[in-house]
Amino acid sequence: MQCGDNRSEFILPQKGHRVHHLCLWHLADMTGILSNVLNIMSAEVAANSQNVATDTAQVQRSSKKRQADRDSDSDEQKKKATFMEKKQEAFQMGVVASLSSISIAQVQESLGREEDKVREFCLKLLSASMSGDERDLCESLVDHHTSKVSKFEEEIKQIRKGSNSLLPSFKEH
Repeated sequence: MQCGDNRSEFILPQKGHRVHHLCLWHLADMTGILSNVLNIMSAEVAANSQNVATDTAQVQRSSKKRQADRDSDSDEQKKKATFMEKKQEAFQMGVVASLSSISIAQVQESLGREEDKVREFCLKLLSASMSGDERDLCESLVDHHTSKVSKFEEEIKQIRKGSNSLLPSFKEH
C-alpha cells in the first residue's frame, strides 16, 4: 500500500469482510473499473470509514500514476527475473563443481590404490629369492598397473577439463 492509502480501514471482519476484498479493489482500480463504480454510486453511499461522501477525483489515481506503477512493477519483475536467473546459474555451477570434485575424488582414490600395487610389485622385484617366472609375472603386473595409473591420471585431467569448459558456459547466458 502507498502512503496515505487507507483502504485497509474499510475491511471490517465483524461484518464478514475479508482481506481479498482489498485485492479486488486494487484490481478494479488498476484496470480503470473503479472510477466508473465510484461515479455511479449515490452520494449517500460512503466510500470511506467516516460515512462521508467522497469526491471520486480525490481517491482515484491518475492514469499516469497507474502507468508509473505498472512500469515500476515491470522493472521489479525484470530485476526479480534477473535475480532468479543468477540464482539458477549459481546453483548449476555449484552442482557441476560438486559432481566434478566427487568424481575426481573417486578417481584419485582408485589412482592411489593402483600406485600402491605398483609399489608392492616393485618391492617384490627387489627380492633375491624370486624365480625367473615370478620376476616376469611381477614385471608384467607392474606394467599393467602403471598403465592403469596413467589412465586414471588422464581421466582426472578430462574431468577437470570438462568441468572447466562447462563453468564459463553458465556465465554466457
